[in-house]
Amino acid sequence: AKLRQNGRDFLSGAKVRGLDTGCSIGASVVPIVVGNSPTAVILSQRLLARGYNVVPIIFPGVAENQARLRFFITSRHTADQMAGALDAIAEELPEIRKAPSFVNLVAGR
Repeated sequence: AKLRQNGRDFLSGAKVRGLDTGCSIGASVVPIVVGNSPTAVILSQRLLARGYNVVPIIFPGVAENQARLRFFITSRHTADQMAGALDAIAEELPEIRKAPSFVNLVAGR
């Protein structure tokens, strides 16, 4: 019961923060869709630096425009831990998206 509640709480918290959770129902695995592989990897690294270990799922595992971070929620996660991770994503993701495009940098544009 606690696992199911944590999954629903994480999903709800993500939606409140305007994060894309795809078609998640709030089970124990919740994606945050970020839109491309470089963004997913950079966000994963930034979250790790803040103490949150999350797996980026990138092309070819998913379509390039569906790259995401996949969160594995457990019954032992606290509300503060989940809120902290979601707050960190909500802070970091806009900063990453404002940065110069990885593709443009590689292409020399």
